[in-house]
Amino acid sequence: MGKQLGEMTQARKDAEAQQRPLLEVINPQMTSYDARGIWIKKGERGVAGWLVSPGWKNVGLSPAQHVRMGFDLKPYPENGPQSVEQLIKLCPPGPSLSDHPEFSGSTIAPGESNGRIFPAKEMPLVGALAAQRNQAVIIFVIDATYQDAFKDSPLHHSYACVGIFVNDPKKSAFSFVNLKQEGD
Repeated sequence: MGKQLGEMTQARKDAEAQQRPLLEVINPQMTSYDARGIWIKKGERGVAGWLVSPGWKNVGLSPAQHVRMGFDLKPYPENGPQSVEQLIKLCPPGPSLSDHPEFSGSTIAPGESNGRIFPAKEMPLVGALAAQRNQAVIIFVIDATYQDAFKDSPLHHSYACVGIFVNDPKKSAFSFVNLKQEGD
């Protein structure tokens, strides 16, 4: 009887693991602004920088509940890492940002995203130009803690480190490379 109860408990845990939420990072919204701090349209002249605001998408099968999120933008004035492996080494350990959430308490339904995290972080034009000339690297780190709908399940964590590559700052054109993503 005890063995059968143990097998049933394990089967329930396995079913919950397959049904649980799973958050994946989505590319950030890049909103350009001018020297007065006023938002301007993509590709307009007079860009002084961008507001960067990433978010999460729930690719799992159940809602992510009580989501707490945080993120940071980190410019690294390096001599331009030459490989993805070198970039990955710049990723700080995670998760820790969601301990001081900038956005908290939301639910993200399966297949949905949370929109974007606000307040956004500033990425000045000077940093973007340095990154374009391969004299600096810009990454953002984002993490989240959340619960699922199953009784007595542990708190879940998701973390990502993403490289921002500046293709053409005059056109506000960027590429994003997911350098590292972890989740449980």
